[in-house]
Amino acid sequence: MRGKSENAYLTRVRRIAAACALLLFLFAACAFAPQGTAAAEEEGSFVYLYAMDKTEEGEVRAYFTTAQVEQPYAAVPCDISVYVTEEGAFYYRSHYDVTFDSGEAARAALSAAPEEWGVTEDNLKIVFVYATIYRTLDSNAERSEAEGRYLHVLTATPEDGEVVFAAGVRGAEYESWYALLVGVAAAIIVVAAVLYVAARRAKCRKNQKRSIG
Repeated sequence: MRGKSENAYLTRVRRIAAACALLLFLFAACAFAPQGTAAAEEEGSFVYLYAMDKTEEGEVRAYFTTAQVEQPYAAVPCDISVYVTEEGAFYYRSHYDVTFDSGEAARAALSAAPEEWGVTEDNLKIVFVYATIYRTLDSNAERSEAEGRYLHVLTATPEDGEVVFAAGVRGAEYESWYALLVGVAAAIIVVAAVLYVAARRAKCRKNQKRSIG
């Protein structure tokens, strides 16, 4: 009977230890969950017409960017939005969106183009270019690499209306990872301590039984 009671006691101890470990793990996973960040819009932003070229087929391409240009051909108003979204408890995504009107960009390009090129809305392409050194950044544009820089190129026509360049990069929520590691370590310590105490108690009972016998 004593052996059965000892086994039942050890079973209860193991269950308590497992419950404590689970609670600590869940607390660590949720304690530092990232919070959503409201979008921040930059007022007075522009996309700048910095270059134009003409292909052999007669197509004219007008290149725009949000980067500062010393002497741009034209500047077109745009909306720039920077915000962060959650991707689970351990990751987040930083967003960078640029929105402008292709019709306004086309009118700016038509005014800046040489007359001898014969540029019209029919043979004009609006090309938005975003350059970065970060390989992990992705977007809804075509990406290429040149001399250690990554170019994101989004092409539109004057009739497209609103053009949205959406870029982003994924990051790790290190506070959550640290909290998880601390929680796991604490859970291991709790389980080890509880099992050690249980084993010592069981050993003491056996010694007492032998001495009585």
